[in-house]
Parts: sequence; C-alpha cells; structure tokens
Amino acid sequence: MKSVKYLIALLVLTALTLNAQQLTLTKTGIQNLKNGIASENPGLQKSAIYYSGKYKVEENVDDLLNVLKSDSSNDIIVLTMKALLVIGNEKGINGIKDLMDSHEVVLKKKAATLWLSYSLNDGSNKVASVTK
Repeated sequence: MKSVKYLIALLVLTALTLNAQQLTLTKTGIQNLKNGIASENPGLQKSAIYYSGKYKVEENVDDLLNVLKSDSSNDIIVLTMKALLVIGNEKGINGIKDLMDSHEVVLKKKAATLWLSYSLNDGSNKVASVTK
C-alpha cells in the first residue's frame, strides 16, 4: 500500500514539475509517467495516461501503444487513444487506426466516436490527413 501511495505522490509531483509556460517536463517526470503507465494500479495508470496526453509527452507514445496492445479494460484503452490523439504523434495515431481495424466492435465504435469528436473539436485536419 505504501508503494502505491508513493507512486501516486510521484505522479502528482510530476504534474507539479511542469512549467505551464513552456510545458517542459524533466527526465524524472517523464520516467515517473512511464512508470505510472506501466503500473498494475488502474488509478495510477489512468492518471499517468491522462497527464501524458494533457502535456503532450511524445516520449511516452511507445508506452501508450503498449497499453493499446495489452488486455487493459476498455476505459483505459479509450483514455489511451484520447491521449495519443492529443499528443498528435503520427506513430500513435497509426497505432489507434491499427487497433480500430483489429479490435472488437464496441471498442471500434468508441474509438470512431473519439476520432470524430477530436477532429471536430480540434478544427484541424491532422487526424483526417493521417487516415487517408
């Protein structure tokens, strides 16, 4: 239990180390997010995935793609897809496209909704250009 509290504290500290003006993250902060993404604690994992997307941590794209390939719950998969879309890395977006082509129907519907929602709210054609 102490290790879970410790990891959560590290994740919070990681979020606090972000400079809101420059959106830079220390190597330790990035590593803490990577550890959180790989965690077996769903709450910690979700937080790390969320902050990786929120702060567009491109260094975590491979870790996020590993979550897509895992047997994670649908809510973690959908959160991971959202994080990858927000990061906007082509490798991550292609990973989502591959998942949509290979995963169960319910998840495909959630993913397609997420793609459409992000594309309309963002106002850019970044996602559309990669999927053509």
